[in-house]
Amino acid sequence: MENNITTSLFHYTNSIDALKGIISEGLFANYCAEKFSFNSQEETVGVPMISFCDIPLKRIDGFTERYGNYAIALSKDWGLEHRINPVFYAANEDVIAGLWFWRNYTQKIKDDLAKVGSDGKKISFSLEAGPIPGLADFFNYGNAKEAMLIFYALIKKYESEHKGTMQTNYIESEWRYVVKEDDNIKWLWGEDSYRNWRGDGKHKPEPSNELKKRRLGFSASDIKHIIIKDEIERTILIDWMGDLASIGGGKILNDDDKKLLISRINSMEEIRMDY
Repeated sequence: MENNITTSLFHYTNSIDALKGIISEGLFANYCAEKFSFNSQEETVGVPMISFCDIPLKRIDGFTERYGNYAIALSKDWGLEHRINPVFYAANEDVIAGLWFWRNYTQKIKDDLAKVGSDGKKISFSLEAGPIPGLADFFNYGNAKEAMLIFYALIKKYESEHKGTMQTNYIESEWRYVVKEDDNIKWLWGEDSYRNWRGDGKHKPEPSNELKKRRLGFSASDIKHIIIKDEIERTILIDWMGDLASIGGGKILNDDDKKLLISRINSMEEIRMDY
């Protein structure tokens, strides 16, 4: 039976310099715009995340234009340990609309209760446990609110438009590391909020200092593949690894680690010929 999944999670990028940065410093989340449409309207959410895909090497050639010709593949066990999850693809807008309604409705109740009491007079209270027993649980549900937001970040439309062409997202087999929304890191709710952050530049802004604190680190043994564009770059990368002092964000390399990294190097050029 043909194997359509891998034992690794691939993160693609578009330059050898970006790949070097990942190998030495680890992976950093940044905001990605997810667009959801329902009831003839479109909503945008900027979610801080890192994307991976679960596509065998024999199938990746058709995706390099979309993802890039460079990649690092980390073990799926490493991914599960770091709470990286597969994406849920939704063709039915009801799922997305329900989540959007839940988020907006609970926020509206919070805002209304903060302004007006049952007798029409303004009141003040805390959503922490104490002043109104059970109220904090109603809004926060322990971990349920957090779980709802993570589920929101793990939903993707079955099909969407990419550079003017409709594409089937389902075949990407995407996995995501999602940074939770908290007091220090806010998601960007709405197109205006995302655009204000994104700006008009060709490249996205660098991750904030708070996002950099949520770095995904790894060791040499976690790496299963290092993919470069062509064979000419193999020597360049090997020479660079000779002077490498850290991997995945701080772990000092020894000679065995460097040998292991070198053994993981493969090129798109070679993959096209051998797979």
